[in-house]
Amino acid sequence: MISVNRYLLLPISFLLISASLSAQIDTNALKKFVPSLNRQLFHGYVDAEQKNILKSDGKADNKFTLSSDDDINFLLTKAATTQIDWLQYKIEKDSLLSHNKKVYYLRGLAGLLKDLQKEWKAKLINPLNFPATVEAFDVCMQLDKKGLTIENYVTNLDYDVALPIVNAAGFDENPGLKNSRNELLRKYCLLHPEKTFITLTHSPDVSFADSLVRLVAKKYPAQLYNYAQANNKLGYIIRNITDDVFIKSIVQMAKSKSGQQYFPFLDNIINGRITIAQIDAVKDDSI
Repeated sequence: MISVNRYLLLPISFLLISASLSAQIDTNALKKFVPSLNRQLFHGYVDAEQKNILKSDGKADNKFTLSSDDDINFLLTKAATTQIDWLQYKIEKDSLLSHNKKVYYLRGLAGLLKDLQKEWKAKLINPLNFPATVEAFDVCMQLDKKGLTIENYVTNLDYDVALPIVNAAGFDENPGLKNSRNELLRKYCLLHPEKTFITLTHSPDVSFADSLVRLVAKKYPAQLYNYAQANNKLGYIIRNITDDVFIKSIVQMAKSKSGQQYFPFLDNIINGRITIAQIDAVKDDSI
């Protein structure tokens, strides 16, 4: 069962988005909807993930129950059923989309639902944002089919809403995907500053790497010291920051074989009350 105990606040946009989506759905059209024979397989992939989501709460009752609040559970269930069905209907009935493009979006939607379950189980994102994510997928699909970038829209979304969108395969060809992913990386580091260095190790080419290092350096000096020693691109970026006294001092310490011995004197070093050379002159003297 997916636990939401750590999520104390309901997203502000939750009710508004759910109400908006509900107002747009033609339930009569859905009752009569039968997808084209040559795309039924791909609709089936989406249907299977819908069923998995409904079962993921540990109850075989065709409901998505994550809260003690019946209204919230109703809206979550509607997102997993009617709102996804409506997306399938819109994809299938869009006369401007080719067969290949319809399959592309259906695969992306199925992938989105599958990835969401993994992210919820790992407690990476808040499952209460599910209705907002469904809405975001729809908006991005409308932009993408017109050949427009999704970047401006995605970068203004909350991290928990945007992450599944950029991870879904539905927008791999969109020109704004790369920048959207980079912006999410920045948001992740701001949300989890303790993971900034390890995150940048895997993505050192982002334009804001330098800024993030400066932002978290004083909070995590031990990490800064360790990564300044690394023979990789992030290590080079850290060592190349020469206009920040704190970072420059840590880098100088990291270059020394006895670097960690300077940490007790770090405040004095940074404030110019003592130099590393002065410490070196006496550090081997037992007295």
